[in-house]
Amino acid sequence: MEITCPACKSAQREPVDFCTRCRYPFLGTDAERARHIGRIIEQKGVLVDVAVALKRSRYILFGIAGFTVLALVIGLLAGTADLLGAGITLMLALVFFICGLFMERQPVLCTAIPLMFYLGNMGVAYMTDPALIFRGIVLKLAIIGMLGYGIYLVLKAQQVRNRLGAD
Repeated sequence: MEITCPACKSAQREPVDFCTRCRYPFLGTDAERARHIGRIIEQKGVLVDVAVALKRSRYILFGIAGFTVLALVIGLLAGTADLLGAGITLMLALVFFICGLFMERQPVLCTAIPLMFYLGNMGVAYMTDPALIFRGIVLKLAIIGMLGYGIYLVLKAQQVRNRLGAD
């Protein structure tokens, strides 16, 4: 005879002390079972947080790509951009845009690559003009923080999924 785990809804063969998928204590006290369900709910909350963070990261990447293209167009119209710099800038914008498109398929990769490019771009800008590092520092730190936190949440969600046996 099979029973269904109240925490993860997986089928279990009787008799069983713990769920083979999520370790729900079938024979535990009411307090132990309640704590276990609470942990499962908390862990599923992480999965919801990841979805929100991925959406935010996606919008950030689209925003950076759009702002980069806008800055490129303004630079070209003003005559302050050279062709090599314009090509590099356009490629960066394309990388940000493509990573935004594929964020849901490969979240760690599509967040880490733009973060590295963003930090690299800031590093190159700092080497050419050290004062540039402080222009818009709050926005720069917010972008870095949100992308970094997105990576952290995705990795944490992968751990939760592995623990819960989710797809």
